[in-house]
Amino acid sequence: MAKNRIKELRKAQKLTLKNLVELLAEKGIKVNESQLSKFEKGTSSPRSKMADDFWSALAEIFDTNIPYLLEIPNSKPSRNPSSFLPIINNELNEIEELLLGTYPPDELNDLLERQENLFELRKYTTQAIIAFNEAVKKHKEVEELKDYVKNAHELVAVELVSRLSENNLDTWMSVGLALLNTQDSENEIKNNEE
Repeated sequence: MAKNRIKELRKAQKLTLKNLVELLAEKGIKVNESQLSKFEKGTSSPRSKMADDFWSALAEIFDTNIPYLLEIPNSKPSRNPSSFLPIINNELNEIEELLLGTYPPDELNDLLERQENLFELRKYTTQAIIAFNEAVKKHKEVEELKDYVKNAHELVAVELVSRLSENNLDTWMSVGLALLNTQDSENEIKNNEE
């Protein structure tokens, strides 16, 4: 059966099997906790009919890519900073387990230094996630604003056209077409100069 990072990524997001089953159901993937447990242990795999949709949904939930999720050798997580947290957390867990054993002082110092560096990396990664999420939020706000302005322009145009008499409408249409032709000519001149 296939190795994968389902459990690692699920635990990193503090999700229970039940939570993950619910998130998958929202994406149209129907599995129960028992099946999901077998999938994450690698003792069973999704049926071929639903496998592509299953792995795609999980990659979306965990905000990573399918090769990384399936532990394909040399695969890397997506560039989204949130995908790096599970890796950092696993490294920290390994170091904490090692620290519970007995080590010569020089190796212990190396482990403690590595742990400190990972804590710093986790801190910066968390800050990057916050900044990334804020950027996404701002981008959505800008897109909504663009839509609002576009709709406002259309409403103004409809309002203006509805107020014009038929004679004035023909005159304004002629003026508008002349402006568009002038604008097109200016754009052509700029493009030729470049």
